[in-house]
Amino acid sequence: MSIMLSRAELDFLARFGVDADDVFDATGMKNKEYRPKMKELGLMFATGVTPCNAYGHRIRNRYGNCAQCRPGATSYANRYHVAGNVYVAHSETGQLVKVGMSNDLADRIKQLNVHRPGGFSDWKLLVSIYVENAGRLENVLQVRLHEFQADYPYLARDNYCKELFSCSPSLALQAFRFVAREFGSE
Repeated sequence: MSIMLSRAELDFLARFGVDADDVFDATGMKNKEYRPKMKELGLMFATGVTPCNAYGHRIRNRYGNCAQCRPGATSYANRYHVAGNVYVAHSETGQLVKVGMSNDLADRIKQLNVHRPGGFSDWKLLVSIYVENAGRLENVLQVRLHEFQADYPYLARDNYCKELFSCSPSLALQAFRFVAREFGSE
């Protein structure tokens, strides 16, 4: 890497377990040039980019966002490649299914019933599978069920839960099995 990183930048990278040598040097490249190259190389961060408008940060994620201003976007993107359980839960009262991922399924179901997505507290686990790229499988399953997406707000927030689907448990299980086969798991 030819660009010198500040102590704050190195500390930021360390929080994500990224060595400075694993940061893409995008000096002289436009966003549309470095982003596909980073994806091809499997790199998450670039430097040598246009500094962000808010604070002048010099590290961007693979999606072109300021990584330091939006670390949550980086954390969420990293979920795509981590191992974990992809699950389908069902609320009988709400006639909804929820697709998500978790490393602790018992605790996750407990949390669903406490936080009440969709306003319901009778969530039960229907099925789960442990895979190496859990975020990716979760996303593919959610896309497969997209036409059934139910827009319910989170109870204490202004945004909507995108993981709830208004379909039968049997339809969700059928989609789950199909996607699990695509991933070579079942």
